[in-house]
Amino acid sequence: MSQSADVAVCKDGPIGRIVLQRTDKHNALTSGMVAAIADSLRALEGDDEVSVITLSGEGPSFCSGGDLRERGPDAAGFGQVWKMLAGGVDLVESIEQNSKVVIARVHGHVHAGGLLLSLCADLTVAASNARFRCPELLRGRPDPFIPLRLVEKIGRERAADLMYTAREIDGTEAQRIGLVARCVAEDELDAELQRVIAAILETDPPSRTAWKRMLRAHRSTANAWEFASRFTSEETAKRSYGFQS
Repeated sequence: MSQSADVAVCKDGPIGRIVLQRTDKHNALTSGMVAAIADSLRALEGDDEVSVITLSGEGPSFCSGGDLRERGPDAAGFGQVWKMLAGGVDLVESIEQNSKVVIARVHGHVHAGGLLLSLCADLTVAASNARFRCPELLRGRPDPFIPLRLVEKIGRERAADLMYTAREIDGTEAQRIGLVARCVAEDELDAELQRVIAAILETDPPSRTAWKRMLRAHRSTANAWEFASRFTSEETAKRSYGFQS
């Protein structure tokens, strides 16, 4: 099982909690963190005492996305792209194929990879000060995960607006357009999360799992590999590395 000092995992009765702890970087995801989150999700799924898994971030933000500086000037090289996609597929599948209910608790930056975590979760409970953004096209980077999930959540027109303009929206607007299930003031976030969890725990576990399978039956990560060639162009390499500086 992969481990990372920037990812904490604990159990609280029927609740498994995964907390991002790279606070000085707004919980920007390294490859090690991605692997640790995926492994932790699967470990908690295998625990019969756990019914609900929460994803959250310490510090000022939930997650600002992937750590671009970790990728360096070879960000669009085939080997780097393959590694990144493999990690992304593993992370997405560990959430979407998880038999337990996965809830994202978000505040502050919910950008790029942070947005993906929210999109993959079964429910998102957001602070009104959360800031959602899909900045991938500013970097010249097609993404195999976010577009289809964003369209599914909020519809094609609204998804196109967020993707093509890379504009940022707050938690209040995110709830209005259907991107998140609940939105409250940040100081009420934990209480609201607990209310949601308490309601979920009143339902039948085997039925929850069956319903989740039905809701997720159409989801697939197969298209991720079709995007690989689009990440390897010279222009993508220039734009991706330039965005870091």
